[in-house]
Amino acid sequence: VEEDRITTLATRGLADRAANRPIENDAIFRIGSVSKMFTGLLAATMEEEDLVELDAPVRDARLEGTYQNPWHKTHPVTTAQLLEHSAGFTDLIKPEWDYSDPAQLPLRKTLRMYPQARESLWPPGIHASYSNGGYGLAGHVLELATGMAYETLLARYVLDPLKLRDTTVLPPATSRLASGYDTDGVTAIPYWHQIFRPFAAINSSLADMARFLRLFINRGMLDGVPVFPARVIERVETPTSTLAARRGLHYGYGLGNYSWLHGGVLFHGHGGDADGYLSRMAYTRSNRSGYFLVITAFQGRTLRAMQRLVERHLVGHLEGPAEPPVLPLETALLNALTGRYR
Repeated sequence: VEEDRITTLATRGLADRAANRPIENDAIFRIGSVSKMFTGLLAATMEEEDLVELDAPVRDARLEGTYQNPWHKTHPVTTAQLLEHSAGFTDLIKPEWDYSDPAQLPLRKTLRMYPQARESLWPPGIHASYSNGGYGLAGHVLELATGMAYETLLARYVLDPLKLRDTTVLPPATSRLASGYDTDGVTAIPYWHQIFRPFAAINSSLADMARFLRLFINRGMLDGVPVFPARVIERVETPTSTLAARRGLHYGYGLGNYSWLHGGVLFHGHGGDADGYLSRMAYTRSNRSGYFLVITAFQGRTLRAMQRLVERHLVGHLEGPAEPPVLPLETALLNALTGRYR
């Protein structure tokens, strides 16, 4: 997408190697953790609608048995921390990664299968440490605030307003789903029914992802119509719950949306891995451009090469930011800061 215009929408290769079925431009792909951008937008929208308070502690008797926080009296876990990965949790444990039950059990049950995997190992709100399990818990907090399932909330507050007709949390029709493959690009990988759908379960088409991309580029507008307030988009992009964020650093992981630089140009977005699919969504406000890439094989080097080429195409001609002025520091100050940090 360049200047709010789709300049390329294209697919290459096969949707199904066994059937020798060519890929079509309306194919459905698994987007992995790019799903977190949808969950983050859902949470920010629900806060805008006064349905949830992201900075409030998630103390709720109905969450008993889903997580542990030894510092709950002085440093309670908040929904914002769960979404910004600053609750002190580590990532999923092996049984959670291996879980793939097509029965699609509700979050209130799956969160109680391995609660030991969600323990704050340091006081929440210090720094970010990536945790897919945190997104499962955050999704359940949103459910408890409304009495509606995560899938229903996502459709009502995100998918329907954006008219994303091909975007689903539950498995789509197999006739349109592109098959995912292992590192060799040949061995098919079965559909992964994640234990917590809010972290990586979304399936979508290129056309729908283009609309989602344009929404962020246009600060909540689509085709000249306001869909979300610009302040909701800003909140999704902005980390608030870490020590660094509280000291004014806005570069980092927001609500399912993180930042990086290409040649000094700031990008926002997310990457995704869905067992057989690797994806990347990114956009920059510098010239209102962005992209969504997805490959149907577990080949990270390939996707990273594509990402570099596309980002170079979009912003390689832009001037990088000016170098900051040199700030001399006294030796005494440097000596005071020198040592081992743990």
